[in-house]
Amino acid sequence: MKQLADQLPDVLGPVRDFYVSALLEALATELDGGADVDPEPVDRDVDGRVRRRTPLNLPMRHDLRVRRAGRTALRGVPGVSGLRFAPVSGPITETVAARIAPFSWGAVEIVTRCAVSAPNWTPLRLWFLEWFQARYGEESPDLLGVAHRVEGPAPTQGGWRFTVDLGSASAPCFMAMLDAFGRAGCAEIRIGETETAL
Repeated sequence: MKQLADQLPDVLGPVRDFYVSALLEALATELDGGADVDPEPVDRDVDGRVRRRTPLNLPMRHDLRVRRAGRTALRGVPGVSGLRFAPVSGPITETVAARIAPFSWGAVEIVTRCAVSAPNWTPLRLWFLEWFQARYGEESPDLLGVAHRVEGPAPTQGGWRFTVDLGSASAPCFMAMLDAFGRAGCAEIRIGETETAL
């Protein structure tokens, strides 16, 4: 069976570009309006300490921090639905398979079924912390090339549900995420139309 990694390059690039274009457009609109804008700031409390989200104790980023007329506000990209494409599926490894249906890069809906009753989410935490670090790139010189947020795991029937904001991270971030889910003990990964069985 054809490896999923061989099917995804033509899918991931356009999905990412569609979302990142919306993020860059929001950034340009705020700048054109005379605001000072920090792209993809880390979420911090009033004392400047990094806030961490349960249950995985991870930091998060916002899309934009906008300063205008002495006021500061956090702005998100308006809801960006994913591009439509034919779902792709296949093995990631000998023990892990995935189905990828249309999804939004900024709100990746994921449902996993695990081969173990108590998954070890450490590989997922390490994946996120690596891609949380700023990595300016040629693809988006005005952005940081980072993932923004992981919400979950929330138990669901027979598995776990996550929502992941991949921010301005590149397509290899997505592939590394799939690998991290596999190393955490997930045997099946559904992305996008998460009610559809593999």
